[in-house]
Amino acid sequence: MLRRFSCVRGYLLLLVMSLTSMHAAQLQADEDQPRLISVAGSLTEILHELDLQHLLVGVDTTSRWPQSTAELPQVGYQRALSAEGILSLSPDTVLATADAGPPEVLQQLRDAGVHIEQFSRDNTIDGLQGRIRAIAQVYDRVPEAEQLIGSIDDELDAVAQLLQGRAAPRVVFLLGVDAGSSLAAGSGTSADAMIGLAGAENALADYEGYKPVNAEALIEASPDVLLVVQHDADKGRDAVIQSVLDLPGVKLTPAGENSRILVLDALRFLGFGPRTGKALQELASQLYPVSDAS
Repeated sequence: MLRRFSCVRGYLLLLVMSLTSMHAAQLQADEDQPRLISVAGSLTEILHELDLQHLLVGVDTTSRWPQSTAELPQVGYQRALSAEGILSLSPDTVLATADAGPPEVLQQLRDAGVHIEQFSRDNTIDGLQGRIRAIAQVYDRVPEAEQLIGSIDDELDAVAQLLQGRAAPRVVFLLGVDAGSSLAAGSGTSADAMIGLAGAENALADYEGYKPVNAEALIEASPDVLLVVQHDADKGRDAVIQSVLDLPGVKLTPAGENSRILVLDALRFLGFGPRTGKALQELASQLYPVSDAS
């Protein structure tokens, strides 16, 4: 009996030692993993698509997809960051676009030993694919990156097929749908780039950046379609559309007369992240209904 007890005790001791060793190894592995903070929704999406989300210890307020991102600590808006909030999460690297700031905060982070990896805010498919490849190269996800890029290319090919033989509609994108505060997207904006990729014409391309638009300018632009994004999840699409129709001048445009107002997801449409291909498919399918095919 004593011998059997001694064997059992020896086995249990070996088991405890093994589990302790495994736990210590896991802790060491966790310590060896880089700790990342993403301060751009599009970069956060790339990390998730490359299966790197486990490295994230914090995100900014533009990082809203996927939904699991909401469980991570937030460090504020990407253009109004604070060093204290970021440093409290002990990151090794902050991933950001050229929009991130203010510059003095980024310098404080560098002085504290945090690596800042900034990517250009290039509103092109080549720019998007370049960001995907750059992140994949650093974190050993090259095969996954090429697979993701292949999927985006397939989505763009589907859009190109849909555009064949279609006349380009005149489109205006409005950022904000409150009377007196609506901004129209001109050249150099991500909305303008998406409109072009969808085979449409930006009716206010002579604007540069986002500018306030009044009733007269909207009527003169004569858009066939108005594009808006939905920021407030509590405000339904019908309510958003009605807000657009209530804007001065809208009902005197072809878009208003025919109620051709498209409500899109803000981050997917404007972010130039890995869901850009799907966003273009959604936009093109609404701009060019199958019934309109020649």
